[in-house]
Amino acid sequence: MVYVSFTITDTGDVIDYEVSRDPDPNGELGIAAVEALTKLFENNKWIPGQSNGMNVNVKFSMPVRFKLH
Repeated sequence: MVYVSFTITDTGDVIDYEVSRDPDPNGELGIAAVEALTKLFENNKWIPGQSNGMNVNVKFSMPVRFKLH
């Protein structure tokens, strides 16, 4: 399982991908997870977080599970 954190901006865009945990010592699973999430989110907007009625940037972490054969 790879954990990728990113920021959801006040406009709903996803930016600043960062691998926070990668079991692969070479980092290849982390790279694959970031590529997959980038493609998944590239044309989709998220609902931004709100604080006091205003849209704000929110940091989010998502697990990505790989099944290796």
